[in-house]
Parts: sequence; C-alpha cells; structure tokens
Amino acid sequence: MEVLWNNLIPRGEQNAIHLEELAGRMGVNPITAKKRIRRARIKGVEICSSRNGYFLPVDEAERRRYVHMQTCQALTRFLTCKKSREILGVLEYAEKHAGQLQFDLLEEYRQDNNGGADV
Repeated sequence: MEVLWNNLIPRGEQNAIHLEELAGRMGVNPITAKKRIRRARIKGVEICSSRNGYFLPVDEAERRRYVHMQTCQALTRFLTCKKSREILGVLEYAEKHAGQLQFDLLEEYRQDNNGGADV
C-alpha cells in the first residue's frame, strides 16, 4: 500500500502530529504506523520527528534538529551497551581460546599456591 505522506503528516515542527493521531488517520494501530514510517524513511521519504510528533520539515533548521536528535539517540544507545559489548567480547574470546585460557589460569593458580615452585 502506497502511503501519501504529504496528505497524512503536516509540514513544520509546530504542526507535528502525535503517533496515535497519525495511526488513526492511517487506519492502523500505532505499531503498524511506526513500521510504515520506518520503511518510508528507509526508502527515502523525509519524515522528521520530535517530542511534538511527526512532521515534514520546512527548512534546514528543522532538518538539522532532527538529524542532531537522531544522532544523539544512536550514540547514547551505542554507549549504554558498552559493558555488554565488552562482556560479549571477552566471552567470545574465551570460547575461542578456552583451552589456552584454562591452561594459563591453571598455571597462575599453581604458581600462586606453590610460591612459584613447579608442581
């Protein structure tokens, strides 16, 4: 189904429309509306959003604010999962090198418990 975004979404951030209202205009639920918006954006339809809702930009300033907001959100998401990425990296390394790591840990244990003497 081809959506006529110019007929559904107002121009200018000051006229932005909330997701629920947009979904109602589209005759779908909010989740489906978000999916359609995402697909349209991927296809190149310029749909901006802010705390005020969805809108078609009218000038460069609106575009810049939207790009800045999206970039900050993406960076924040990337940074907030840093520890999880680190843990996954360690686990992947451990799985790949499990035999050598076990040997190294066993050697450290032996040295710590035998004063460095060979067993």
